[in-house]
Amino acid sequence: MHLQVDTPYCTAGQLIQGCVSWTPEKGSERPSRLELELLGYEQVTSNETETVTEGNLHPITRQRIEKEILVKFPYTLHSFTNNSSLQPSEEKDPESEESSYEYPFAWELPSCLPSSFHFTTTHQTFEIAYQIMARAISPRGQVLFHDTVPVHLQAAPCIPPGQSIALTPQKVNILTNVVFPRGILHWGWSTPSDVVTTESTIEITIEGENRSQVDLKDFVVRLMETLVWKSARSDKIEHKTERTVADATLEVNGRREWLSENPGAVMAPPTKVLLTIPDDNNTCESYPSGTILRVEHSLVVIAQTATDRTTNPRLSHPVYLVRKGDTK
Repeated sequence: MHLQVDTPYCTAGQLIQGCVSWTPEKGSERPSRLELELLGYEQVTSNETETVTEGNLHPITRQRIEKEILVKFPYTLHSFTNNSSLQPSEEKDPESEESSYEYPFAWELPSCLPSSFHFTTTHQTFEIAYQIMARAISPRGQVLFHDTVPVHLQAAPCIPPGQSIALTPQKVNILTNVVFPRGILHWGWSTPSDVVTTESTIEITIEGENRSQVDLKDFVVRLMETLVWKSARSDKIEHKTERTVADATLEVNGRREWLSENPGAVMAPPTKVLLTIPDDNNTCESYPSGTILRVEHSLVVIAQTATDRTTNPRLSHPVYLVRKGDTK
């Protein structure tokens, strides 16, 4: 049996086309059906070095593989019956000797699948991989023959329509490290859309009034990525790993409205910060040994005070991060 696909690069939710062909051997059992199956799995391969104590001491590297099936998506390509009208050639029968058979297909893949992924560290390799298998099944359910082709899957673009973010000014306490109050920062921020795209620049507008006893030094804007995962040893506790995808800092120490005890100010003029999102392909670079549950992104704005002895208020909101290639 031979399985051929038009291209090994495909997108979730789209058609994949190809052909299954084989030549039955003389006297081989007649199949009852032909099946295709998409198999996707998440795999962690670890190289563990240990020292053998018996005889001469020497290190041995053993490979440990943890594998979890993400999807098994079967599809019946053809069923054989005594009077089948679906055979590719009316005059041929699978029991005939010296006959070749071809079954072209156009198969729609599931839409909710993660992209293929491969990341290697010094001691571990993490990957999400897919393969398509064609197999002939006997009436007793046995696999008579099969062929497998690896494919690289791209997740289906999932681009929400986008809505503006507007965190209206709210009162946030500024405290010292020993929890003594130093006043209130009345502030909020907004941005045109909650969808951010790589290789683009977004504008964050900050408004408010500093009613505290300390000056503000600068505003820091960060696009944060949070990886939510469960350990391979325990599936009851969720863990979170964070990293900064992009950040920008705007100094405001010289602006009067953000100085302490600003008299007469009701609301500061808008303060704008520009944040550039890089072409980021390092999602899950701190991938732990376990199972990924979800990846979340958020915009965080931090008001940093001019002293390191007080708290730095922050306001955050979830956003959608879209790779530039997914918008095409």
